[in-house]
Amino acid sequence: MVNKRNSFYIVVLLWMVLSQVNSAELEGFIPVWTTQLTNDLFTYEPFEYSGCAIDTQFQRIFVANRLGEIISLNYTTGEIQWRFSLKHPIYLSPTYYSEKLFVANTNGEVIALDVSKNRPSIFWRRKLYGGIINNVTINVSNGEKTDGELLLLTDRNTLYVLSISNGDIKLHISGNVTEDLTFYSNLPIKTIGNKIIYALSTGELIITNKDNDKDTSKITIYNSGDNINGFSGFASLDQHIFLSTYTGLFYKIDIDSGRIVWSRNLSPISTIKIDEESNNIFVFHLDGSISIMDKDGSLIMKRLISSGSIAGADIIGNRVLVRYNDGKMFLFAKDGLYPLSSIKLTSPVFASIAHSNNHIYVFTSKGTLIKFLLQ
Repeated sequence: MVNKRNSFYIVVLLWMVLSQVNSAELEGFIPVWTTQLTNDLFTYEPFEYSGCAIDTQFQRIFVANRLGEIISLNYTTGEIQWRFSLKHPIYLSPTYYSEKLFVANTNGEVIALDVSKNRPSIFWRRKLYGGIINNVTINVSNGEKTDGELLLLTDRNTLYVLSISNGDIKLHISGNVTEDLTFYSNLPIKTIGNKIIYALSTGELIITNKDNDKDTSKITIYNSGDNINGFSGFASLDQHIFLSTYTGLFYKIDIDSGRIVWSRNLSPISTIKIDEESNNIFVFHLDGSISIMDKDGSLIMKRLISSGSIAGADIIGNRVLVRYNDGKMFLFAKDGLYPLSSIKLTSPVFASIAHSNNHIYVFTSKGTLIKFLLQ
């Protein structure tokens, strides 16, 4: 039975959730809870908003922020379980693996937190050369949980491969540093077989053999003097890399030979995603439109969804979730891009979206974490 006091708290909780929403089109986005984590972050740059990491086993979600905090919440209730300060700002999403949380900060440190108990503790930390510009990528072979690898890039265009178990540097490859081109790209690092593939802000795609770092290919996509604002999307499929730039250049590259298979000049691109079912590439443009292309570079369809710039996108099952810089979020059917639902938040969502079991976790630019059920 629900008593009057519990009823009051339920009403307050619903009011807090709905106060973050400014839309009558809630069908499809069902607010579950909201938690205010930090003060208003609205004056900061889009790359300063980190996403979330989910621990489904213990029903936790972890968030980092520019204050240098790691925050753990119960993902069923939204209740804050603990805060842990690492002092230096964290602009990148934490990465959870096997009761460890891996965090990279602006001081060039990688920290492994042991989160197996009620309070976190530092398991190891490693100082690297330069600020870290991408989320930690985990590479584990043969199901090993203690002897895997962490892959990171720094703003000195240097690749590091660290041991998961103790943070020791197993490999590092230095790149050329170009003044004013050391920015946060947050592109993933790909591992395919024994190859490590990553893109640099100098305009190069690097394909290296992790067993022999002298076996390295460098493919120049653009030169540092070109009027290009950097890479916007990076994905892999069938021994090929798909790479896009903010100015609209789009490439398919063969991993074994390093050869550019084809290139397309499209309207400016925010990001790209590959649908693992159809092997089609979804291209999200800065003008608010979406293109669907096949892996041979042919256009299947293009649709203008909404005016305004796309901040990010995700393919979740048979649906596509798109978020815009003005706080709008749209949900589409993957086949045909038919609209299913939309919502307007009171602040933009620049951070990456975490999702699990038809739920999404949205970290807004006002420092609020919201959980939605997708119907």
